[in-house]
Amino acid sequence: MTAVIKATKPTKDISSAEPRDFVLNSELNTVVIYKEDEVSCTISANSDYKSTVNFDITFSQPPIVMVFVELTAGSGRWYNSPFSMVETSDPEDTYLILGDVTNRTEVLTDKFNISFHNKTASSKTIKYRYYIFMNL
Repeated sequence: MTAVIKATKPTKDISSAEPRDFVLNSELNTVVIYKEDEVSCTISANSDYKSTVNFDITFSQPPIVMVFVELTAGSGRWYNSPFSMVETSDPEDTYLILGDVTNRTEVLTDKFNISFHNKTASSKTIKYRYYIFMNL
């Protein structure tokens, strides 16, 4: 016998056959956040930042990973990757590149690599937040 775990949205009945009525239903394929973190880093002028996030398990195929970047810490303006910012009059848009050809951001079955390249003449402090999803 297999145990079933269900949690419905407010005002919805547990016996519902409608998948959208549930917050969690173990009888359905469900994607959940496996791991998340927020990292602050300073990237020197005209240099690269690289980091590897190791998973605690090895997936059978690369999981879904979402990365959001706040190019000016505390600005509240977050960008979804991949992106390439071009220089404009806005100091936040300053040639910061995520995952360009030479500095790949990639997801593997046991880790993901992230890289940024700062093409400006000054150092830049940024924050990035990542979410790793897995299927239950």
